[in-house]
Amino acid sequence: MKTEEISLDIFLKNCEYEIQNPDDIKITSKQSPATEDYSDFPQLINLNNIETSIEFNLFLIEKFRFNDFSTNKAKRGREITKLRIKSLITSLRLFLNWLTVNKVDWKDETYIDDEDPVNLFKNYLIDRIKSEQNHISYESAKAYLLDVKMLYEWATHNHIINRLPFFYSIHSYTNKNTNLITSKKIPNTQIVSSSIKIPKKYKDIKVKVLSAYSSEEYEELINSDYCQTPSRQLWIRLAKEYGLRRIEIAGINDDICDCKDGLYIVTGKNAKKREIHFKEEILKDLNLYRNRKSRKNALHKYYLEHGYNNKSPLFLNTQGNRISEKTISNIIYPVKDEFKAKGIIFDKTFHDLRATYAVERVMSLLKQGIKMEHIEYVVTDELGHNLFETTKRYLQIRSARISWINQSGVGEFLKEIELADDNQSEDILDDFL
Repeated sequence: MKTEEISLDIFLKNCEYEIQNPDDIKITSKQSPATEDYSDFPQLINLNNIETSIEFNLFLIEKFRFNDFSTNKAKRGREITKLRIKSLITSLRLFLNWLTVNKVDWKDETYIDDEDPVNLFKNYLIDRIKSEQNHISYESAKAYLLDVKMLYEWATHNHIINRLPFFYSIHSYTNKNTNLITSKKIPNTQIVSSSIKIPKKYKDIKVKVLSAYSSEEYEELINSDYCQTPSRQLWIRLAKEYGLRRIEIAGINDDICDCKDGLYIVTGKNAKKREIHFKEEILKDLNLYRNRKSRKNALHKYYLEHGYNNKSPLFLNTQGNRISEKTISNIIYPVKDEFKAKGIIFDKTFHDLRATYAVERVMSLLKQGIKMEHIEYVVTDELGHNLFETTKRYLQIRSARISWINQSGVGEFLKEIELADDNQSEDILDDFL
């Protein structure tokens, strides 16, 4: 089975297509003038479930164009970005694959009790939360389920199915913390609750919590004796200043030094590509590293083994092979030993540098006065995530929230732009997260 994003005109129910091979299809229908503007619209397809793929793409295009089918009237008609559509594709791809593997009809209305497709998918997500080998976070599972429920709202709105396999109820509560500044009467807040949700007890099943470096911790790392080699210095900076994963750092080729306007495409997990704008300072240092004698010696060995090409790896080991991801992240362990000998406990990871980029980017955007609802899309896109729920893992360090506010200076930033006083910094960040 293969599921992939494509840019074809398949959101029309009556489109004609030809299966070229198990990994490809060809759309033979001609585009109508009404759909020409959507020829590059992000879509998904499962070649073993074409008809459902087309129905899901109908949902995506109507969500983007109209967004008029939510049961919550306040959410109807809100502008939807293509980035949001891509996050919906992530959820729907998971649902589509699950439907196909288990031979479930998503429109089935003959279910008994809690055996409807949405409840069965919810149970699958819970199993993934509990799984060690195929784990997903509670927040991701929650986001996937919400997106699938949105699909069903659209289906009932368009009479594709006759009824929702779940129901909503409305509850009201008063948030006393909202009246910290004014003396106005505290308004009631309405909460819409669904009959199908991921139980909160699964919040306790978590992977390691990411934790951004404080400025002191970063200085300790970058100035450690073990990290004084040019390559290690660059790896640390690429992760912290640009949010690169170790796989993206390892995959950089030496053509990055020749990129125009500082724009370069890095390749991340699942071969996903994203464009990064590198500053002149880092490009200059990368070029200096490229021309070092030790690197040229390693490059000679690479050419002997692989032949000459103009996209050789930038970072090579002494044997002339592309540096491995593990080699990059493992630089932390000698640093820990180095500090341990001095009586200092250093409990950070290399991946925490990426969390540092996320935190500092949020702080920077807040300082510029960017609205929080826009910040989540910017940071999600820059980290190469499909869902903000994933990005939140890089920002949620609740167990050390107070010390993080003090060390990072985010509290000062919030006060500077008059968003909060000392007592409100934590509440502001909680609202954001």
